[in-house]
Amino acid sequence: MIIKSKFRDYYDYIEHISGGDPKIVYLRNRLQPLELAQVSHIHKNIRIQTLLSRQLPTNHCREYKYHIFKWCIIAGKYYLIAQHCPVNESRSKWFLVLPGSELMLLLCPIAGRRIWARRNYTIDYFFGTSDESSIQLCRTLHQPVFLCMNDRDYIDARPRKKKVDYVVIDCELPILQDLGFTSVYSAEILYQDIAYFMSNTIYDNPDIKPPVEISNDCKIEGHGFDMKQSFRHRRA
Repeated sequence: MIIKSKFRDYYDYIEHISGGDPKIVYLRNRLQPLELAQVSHIHKNIRIQTLLSRQLPTNHCREYKYHIFKWCIIAGKYYLIAQHCPVNESRSKWFLVLPGSELMLLLCPIAGRRIWARRNYTIDYFFGTSDESSIQLCRTLHQPVFLCMNDRDYIDARPRKKKVDYVVIDCELPILQDLGFTSVYSAEILYQDIAYFMSNTIYDNPDIKPPVEISNDCKIEGHGFDMKQSFRHRRA
């Protein structure tokens, strides 16, 4: 995989060691909207009218009410990142919520405690697993790594307002080293996962796609015969 980018990340050196497959090109640049209407008024994110199947934690719980959350999608896998926003203080940098951290333990309580949702969630819900909605969003954007979150808007439509669900994607792509992925995701595995995801999921690989089944009618017509007259009793 060849990486073309204006910034560097901690897994880039693997390209120089392995040589990089020139057939796979990862354009790690600022995301561009598919349509002009998808750009927000501040031009910092893109809105796509779809919905991820996994919801982010809300900040209504007193244990982490000063945190805001986003999804970091890597090769279709969800990783929860957070930012600490105390009152009358400067915000912290975005950071990866690690499985053994205090914040993760609050999000995934034991002994049946329910804090922010109607059901209990495991660590796999927030860390390192994928589903069809995240993979489809990667295909739509043609990007394996980005930050996003679900959002909802209301449109005035009689007799009552109509709700519309969006996925808000940051235009600026994340630097995974700054988020803290170096402690849980080695550079070699990360590079391989992105390269494999680019070649086999974002873009279809003909080598692993199932063969196209051709009907008998098409095979008969392909050999110069027709379906109206039997070739066994054809007149000379």
